[in-house]
Amino acid sequence: MQRETKSFLHSCARVFVLGSDTNFNENSSQCDNLCMGNKKTENLGKVRGIVKHGRGDGVSLGFRTANLEVPRSSIPVDEGVYAAYVEVGNQCFRAAVSVGVSPLFKAETHANIEAHILDFDGDLYGNEITIEFVEFLRPMINFTSTQELISTVQHNINQARALPL
Repeated sequence: MQRETKSFLHSCARVFVLGSDTNFNENSSQCDNLCMGNKKTENLGKVRGIVKHGRGDGVSLGFRTANLEVPRSSIPVDEGVYAAYVEVGNQCFRAAVSVGVSPLFKAETHANIEAHILDFDGDLYGNEITIEFVEFLRPMINFTSTQELISTVQHNINQARALPL
């Protein structure tokens, strides 16, 4: 079941300026309110979890990820790759997020959500993050080469970078 999300991205882009800094207040998450000005748009849902150590493949490929193990019943979207917002402490970042386990790594992992958080450089292990899914980018793919994987992930990152912030 794929969800239509293109209108969310385009509506949100009319409301916010790309690259603007966002902060949180104590009553609500800025990630939750990014498109508050457009009442017709809704996000695809969100999930919260504690960042765990992964396989380390993301680092070796040049794409660090925050890995979450979340019960499938708590994930509001289908398997695939999404553009998303990630709340880290009191800041909101764009991210390319993989939901489900890639066929390439199925035998090697238990993490079912991996978020490459754009423009973030820090240690998240043991910290709670919130991911707000915004746009479905593609289904899971069984890549034939490492280069195909890197190229596709870079394209997904570029798509996520287009989200307004």
